[in-house]
Amino acid sequence: MLRALLGAILAVSLLAGCTPEPTPDPLEPDSAQVAESLTSAIRLKSEQQFAANFATSTVGVALAEQWYSNLSQFEDVSFTAVSGSGQLQVTWSVPGQSTPSRETLSMQMAKVGGRTLILDRLASSSPPSWLFGRVTVTNVDEGTLIAAETVSESESKAWLKRLKDAVKVVKDAKLGSTVESWDGRLVVELPRTTSEYTELVDVDPTTSSAAAECESGAVHIVVNPASLSAPDPEGQALMAHEAVHAATASPCSKSGAWWATEGLAEWVAQEAYSSAAAQNEALVKNYVAHHGVPAALPADPAAEDRDAIAAAYALSGVVVDVCVDEMGRKDALELVGKLAKGTAPDAEKLAEILGWYQAALQKIAKS
Repeated sequence: MLRALLGAILAVSLLAGCTPEPTPDPLEPDSAQVAESLTSAIRLKSEQQFAANFATSTVGVALAEQWYSNLSQFEDVSFTAVSGSGQLQVTWSVPGQSTPSRETLSMQMAKVGGRTLILDRLASSSPPSWLFGRVTVTNVDEGTLIAAETVSESESKAWLKRLKDAVKVVKDAKLGSTVESWDGRLVVELPRTTSEYTELVDVDPTTSSAAAECESGAVHIVVNPASLSAPDPEGQALMAHEAVHAATASPCSKSGAWWATEGLAEWVAQEAYSSAAAQNEALVKNYVAHHGVPAALPADPAAEDRDAIAAAYALSGVVVDVCVDEMGRKDALELVGKLAKGTAPDAEKLAEILGWYQAALQKIAKS
């Protein structure tokens, strides 16, 4: 009898110490359920299943149609619920991108009839282009073009050709180990508006025609909508310049010497397009005529106006050009490439390069 009583007391004690599993709140949105269903729908190519995760409101329907239209053009798309936050992480990739892209979305969700539905997306900083509106994705051997639906067919074709041309230009430049990790492809985006461009690349749209941006460890080239109608060879030279940044992955490190990063890109573009070389020569002559020979190598002119920025790029091209003249193409491009990617510069070598640069500018001043 005593043994039975002690056993009962022990059982009650053990039960009292146990914490029962929490009961799911029947009204709490289940973001994991939504993530699983969205991923399955994309993989099954079922727009109907995808749309079933959104509210039937005007906003919900529009969001479902836009997301499915865009994401179904990408590869390896998946959704993951961010625990306890009401957020969804989207992962996707495109040909020409070395690593997958990821974006965490804050969602407004609600449970309706036992099923969690997406009502709307909350605002976020620096969203990818497919969140702004519908896009058209064109994949070719040389990479991927992502164009907003407002971009005309003729503009898309022109920039797709420039993408292809730029790949060839960079390969022909033979930049050596500087581009050894590049797969020979580019990702180029054509956004709708200058405000969208600014959100994508975080630069002043009044001073840049295009920019190379690091997205999840991969570089995308984003073209300013104000430059969509740029004629060739201007558009070709612009794309070649940004393609060098993509090939060297310089936007993902941002630790290199500015003159080396921009000078290398500018030098490759002007080597390929004589009009770019002539324009830069005129900029350099004008700079020297008004400012004289500078005491230092070119530095980031971020706070300056468009003309000052253009002059700084042209001057950086001069530095690379004199390095090639003095060191030979292979050794010069190897050195400049390393400096562009963040290798610590040798003070003595930098002083020598500065001397070459100043001598070249003095020669230009007398011409």
